[in-house]
Amino acid sequence: MNVIVVDDEPLALRGIGRLVREAAAADDKDAGGDAACADAPATVGGGVATSAAGDVVSDAEAAVDVQLFSLSREALAYAREHRVDVAFLDIEMPGLGGLALAKALKDIDPDTHIVFVTSYEQYAVDAFSVRATGYLLKPAHLEDVRRELAFIGNNQRRHDAHVGGEGVSAAGSGSAVQGSWHAKGVHGRRVGGESCNRSSKLRKVRVRTFGGFEAEVDGVPLLFKRSKSKELFALLVDRRGCSMTTREACAVLWEDAPYSVSQRSYFQNVVADLRAALTAVGAEAALVRSRNSLAIDPALVDSDSYRFIEGDPVAVNAYRGDYLPAYSWAEYSVGSFSRAH
Repeated sequence: MNVIVVDDEPLALRGIGRLVREAAAADDKDAGGDAACADAPATVGGGVATSAAGDVVSDAEAAVDVQLFSLSREALAYAREHRVDVAFLDIEMPGLGGLALAKALKDIDPDTHIVFVTSYEQYAVDAFSVRATGYLLKPAHLEDVRRELAFIGNNQRRHDAHVGGEGVSAAGSGSAVQGSWHAKGVHGRRVGGESCNRSSKLRKVRVRTFGGFEAEVDGVPLLFKRSKSKELFALLVDRRGCSMTTREACAVLWEDAPYSVSQRSYFQNVVADLRAALTAVGAEAALVRSRNSLAIDPALVDSDSYRFIEGDPVAVNAYRGDYLPAYSWAEYSVGSFSRAH
């Protein structure tokens, strides 16, 4: 995994670089990886060459390559020539600020994960608007960085699941731990000579969240046997690719009911109905399942709320403060939409 850190404050720059290295080593250790890699010193810049672009931390045995930049323009120049999987960015920087840099990085590669590390809470909505993966307040801690990398890893594993076993096999020269967040060669680029970006080949679900909730594929509406199945799909759309465990989903769907075996059993029926509704319109790939968790693939969902966040004028003009009005849990998102609007 290729990670860049951009911050005009030298101490903060090296500090985040160190945390990323420590998080990567801890993740390898937890996964039973190479002990030598897990025990590698978590220092930044020691014993390696330093270029005008920034300090480079590279270890042939390590799962992560960290490059540090104090200037946004140098980071952007690097990104034009090298693949960047994750970018940890300060927001307030001279010249090209973090938000503008994030947009530029996304323009180069939409798959780049952006994690903002800043002292200013007021930028949270702006970070959301450029589709940032994470948002950390300084001073960041090791567990904060580990959590962000774990979330990115979960998203990557969902993407790799779309690629399929044959694609992973074709990339066999990558990481020895299949599906780990530092796996190489399967990050939506080319595996076995073919593009892994299958979203252009799969059917998208068109979703309306303003004024109600409706979903269709090529003009054919999704038909749900249970109202909770429809609500679950709305909830996953609201999460924009973030996974939910069974317990988390049940806590939202049945706010006042205690979690129980019967509730978990009924939830499995709800999930089965949702899968059946998507399968009936040829869009089953939009639902991503892993062990005890669910998510949707945002690349396979065309939602007015997503387009609103991207600044689409039609979606912005269509918003009237009526985001998923039938669901009380959606109130937590309404505030963000209203502030952005």
